[in-house]
Amino acid sequence: MNDRTMNRLWESIISFLIFFGVDRFSKFFILKTSGHIDLTSFLSIDIMVNRGIAWGLFHTASTWGFILVSAIVFSIICAMLWYTYQQLRSGGLATEEMLILAGAIGNLTDRVIYSGVIDFIHVHFSGWSFPVFNLADVFIVLGVMMVLFKHYDS
Repeated sequence: MNDRTMNRLWESIISFLIFFGVDRFSKFFILKTSGHIDLTSFLSIDIMVNRGIAWGLFHTASTWGFILVSAIVFSIICAMLWYTYQQLRSGGLATEEMLILAGAIGNLTDRVIYSGVIDFIHVHFSGWSFPVFNLADVFIVLGVMMVLFKHYDS
C-alpha cells in the first residue's frame, strides 16, 4: 500500500471509531435514564429493544428466528466490509461506508449484549408515531444516501 492509501485507511478507521463511539455512548447514556423523557411535544426518549430489523420488521420472540436475523445482518456487514475494502483500494475515501458499518456493527453489538437493538428516539405528532430508532439507524440511512448520491453523481 502506498502512503495515500494508508492515509485513507487511517482516516476511515478513525471516522468509524468516532461514529461507533457516538452510537455506543448514546445507548450507554440512554440506558441510565428512567426510560421515558419528553424532549418536545413531538420528540421523546422511549427505550425499547427491537429483536427484528428496521421498523421492527421480522421481530420475533423466537431464539432461532433472532439468531437467523442476526446471522443475515452479520452476512450483510461482511459484504459491506468487502465493498468498503474495494472502495479504499480504488482510491475512494470511505466515510459513507464507515457510517453504514459503524451503525450496523453498533446494532449488531446490541444484539449480542442485549439480545436486541436498543432504540430510543421517538418522533410522534398528534396521534401519529414514527417507529422508534437510534443513532446507529441514522448513521446507516445517511451513509446509504451518501453512497447512492456518490454513485448517482458519477
